[in-house]
Amino acid sequence: MQKTYLIIVYLVASMVVSGCGSLPFVGTSARLQDPGPVVTECADGLRLFEHAQLATNPLCIPEEPQRIVVLDRLSFETLMALDIQPVGTYSGYIENFQINFPYLVESVEGITNLGALESLNVETLIATKPDLIIGDVDRHGPFYADLAAIAPTTLYEIRHSGQWQDVAAFVADIANSTTELERIVEQYEARIMVLQDTLGESVATEEISVVRIMPNNVRLYAKDSFLGSIIAEAGLPRPASQDLNDTELQDQHNSSTFYNISDERIDLADGDVIFIWATGYTPEIAADAEARLVDLRDDPLWGSLDAVQQEQVFEVGGYWIGSSFIAAHAMLDDLFVYVAEVDPQEVSPNPFHTE
Repeated sequence: MQKTYLIIVYLVASMVVSGCGSLPFVGTSARLQDPGPVVTECADGLRLFEHAQLATNPLCIPEEPQRIVVLDRLSFETLMALDIQPVGTYSGYIENFQINFPYLVESVEGITNLGALESLNVETLIATKPDLIIGDVDRHGPFYADLAAIAPTTLYEIRHSGQWQDVAAFVADIANSTTELERIVEQYEARIMVLQDTLGESVATEEISVVRIMPNNVRLYAKDSFLGSIIAEAGLPRPASQDLNDTELQDQHNSSTFYNISDERIDLADGDVIFIWATGYTPEIAADAEARLVDLRDDPLWGSLDAVQQEQVFEVGGYWIGSSFIAAHAMLDDLFVYVAEVDPQEVSPNPFHTE
């Protein structure tokens, strides 16, 4: 089986190299066109994989995958939480992981950089000799056949990032690590319970606003986002401007998980507590966003917000738009510190940050 895949790999490589050597994964609008062949049984060493989130037909994957290439952020962060290092992923995922989790920098050393998020370097991908590829249907659906020719490719489909735990279950099943995922879920749920108990009834009524500063606009995050799901599990309410589910957000703003506002509507960012950050996928974008945050602080409209006047604005990191349990625990740390006003290491330590 492996020999057959290597032959296909070199055929694909020759076709890609004769073109541009990369696949553009930004700006594509087509979705999965071909779900792949219908498979009912697999050769030795492979198992038939099917899952509620699987966008293709069931397919044969290694029983114990050893060389996973991951092309989406949710799966990448889930694998890292499961202590499984992929052989390759996008440069942006590696760099953002190092920025957001400096205490885990060493864990991503040795992962092959497959290029920028805008395009996949197929030659580099092939050189990693993957036995499995994981991606999402929105970004990689149009190129499923190309990827599947290199290695068995599993694409998932979800509506919004609030379904991050569904993706975690999908990835754990692929990696044959469901037992480890159960342990991680138990850790997470235990910390949620401690946070709820620590908050108390009066603090638990404080509305949590979440604001991201972009170079050209201000972004508000709603309930069916990664961060929104965690705030909801903690039992904390949201301002009316952000207390929107995915359907409501689509109807009102034609968007999913977040929407952008102008400086003139900065009042929509108010809450009892505001968590805010300015980050970007490149140093240049991050610098532009940080400069805009500085300008915003000098804006009289910003100064008129209740949370600003009560000094309840807290700057956090880009992990607030993370994708799995490592980012979720970093978020819980912030909720312990800034809302419950306790040291999380004393009441409920972060299992991924043991320093």
